[in-house]
Amino acid sequence: MLMISNFQISLGLQVLRERSKMSPQDLAITAGLPPDEVSRIEAGEIGLDYLTAARLTQVLRVGLAEIATAAHALDPKMVRDRYEQMSARSHGSQGQIALFT
Repeated sequence: MLMISNFQISLGLQVLRERSKMSPQDLAITAGLPPDEVSRIEAGEIGLDYLTAARLTQVLRVGLAEIATAAHALDPKMVRDRYEQMSARSHGSQGQIALFT
């Protein structure tokens, strides 16, 4: 079992969504979610539950592991800055999700 942070999920989701040329609202609606849910996940405001993950991975045609690792190719400074912003908003509490491999 691999543990991945909500931060990894939020950033990876944004990367894959942008590659698919979808807005956060379009992805949410296509996945059958409330229109603001993808934006809130990407901002780190809410975590990703199993049902939501299943819906998003189906629409994006990827596995959860790919969402977790999609941000690896990004500029490390950008990733660090984004992490600091999210940590400040959530007072450092970054949840985790279990990824069964």
